[in-house]
Amino acid sequence: MLERLTRDHLLNNPNAIIRMDSTVRAFGRYTIVRNSQSFQVYRSATLAVEPCSSKVAISWCVADKYGKDTLAQELITYDLEVERRSDEIMYYRNTLAHSQDSTLRFVVADRLAQSLARLKYAQEQLDKCVNLAKYWQLKGFKDETARIGIKNQNTTKPQGI
Repeated sequence: MLERLTRDHLLNNPNAIIRMDSTVRAFGRYTIVRNSQSFQVYRSATLAVEPCSSKVAISWCVADKYGKDTLAQELITYDLEVERRSDEIMYYRNTLAHSQDSTLRFVVADRLAQSLARLKYAQEQLDKCVNLAKYWQLKGFKDETARIGIKNQNTTKPQGI
């Protein structure tokens, strides 16, 4: 009986996010597994996406849950852009630290400045997408009891009128 209650109210709850050891179950449909460099998001048993951060993984689940396909795609696009720009910046900084050629250093410094600006823009866009996913998740709740699966009984109307 306890197992059935747990499954019904936690694991299959369309509003619950539960951490179980190294995995996260979200909204009764998604499983998020952390691997060495990313997070794998499974919809049922199918690998759906591999974002680089947990907040993007959860945000993607929210966007997918509410059918916001454009938001889900933007989350993954900007997440990949942030990861790519971060790697690029590390490469440019390493090149600057080890290069003796002044022309190469000048070009790399210019590219580094461009990459920093693009990283900032991509991070701002990603933050906007994550905040929009938060909005959609909160909007999905009609009241506080919806979060734990209690049905809202409409008792404010007098019976028989």
